[in-house]
Amino acid sequence: MEDFNNPISFVAESDRQLLDAYSSTITRVVKGASQSVVHITVLKKVQDPRTRKMTEQPGLGSGFVISSDGYIVTNNHVIENAISITVAFADGLELKADLIGADPSTDIAVLKVYGGDLKALQFANSDELEAGLARLDVVPRAEFDLQTEVLRKTREKLEALEKRVAEFEARFPPPS
Repeated sequence: MEDFNNPISFVAESDRQLLDAYSSTITRVVKGASQSVVHITVLKKVQDPRTRKMTEQPGLGSGFVISSDGYIVTNNHVIENAISITVAFADGLELKADLIGADPSTDIAVLKVYGGDLKALQFANSDELEAGLARLDVVPRAEFDLQTEVLRKTREKLEALEKRVAEFEARFPPPS
């Protein structure tokens, strides 16, 4: 049973419940969206600034499926000067992509892949956005693994701090 007379205990339990609810929501959103987020690998033709020779250079980026027939949005800088584009999905599927169009001034590009059972993300209504709303970035698996590890370590530190507070409270109970 919680001791509501002890503000530290009350806040800690409340924070834990909020964190668990937040984590559950984020997990649900990520599971739904991760099928539509892609990892993009490109090979670019670039000029070496020292030798002035054209060389091939690999590049990486991310994007997301906007239609089930294979259209993907990414950033122009990801695919600019690309001679080959490969898109990888969370389930391991890799497909070659064609560049459909790009706009350097807005840094947007549209790709097209053929094949696969693709799930599109839906665009939200930007008129409903307000300052202060939370934002969630869903990234390809490799990048997501790193972010998950950071969150896991943060949660471990919070749990260790909670344990230390509880030990402190046990040794030095608040006055009655």
